[in-house]
Amino acid sequence: MLAAQGIPRALLMLSVAAMVERTSPRLMMMLSNLTRLVLVMYMAYVITYQEIDIGIVFIVAIIFRLADAFFYPASNACLADRV
Repeated sequence: MLAAQGIPRALLMLSVAAMVERTSPRLMMMLSNLTRLVLVMYMAYVITYQEIDIGIVFIVAIIFRLADAFFYPASNACLADRV
């Protein structure tokens, strides 16, 4: 599970950082948080109705970390703008 979460973030962090610099960091942060909100709500739904599967957990973990790969460079860019 940790490898499934770490690989997308590690692979995309630098390329996403360049993309964030060209767009609005706040927009990227908001879209990333919205994506993570939807994923958490989906997991709550799946667990509530007992439709959970290990494949679903891996897919959600990968997408969650992809959203993280967008969030952290955007948050760093917002901090750099304020300094």
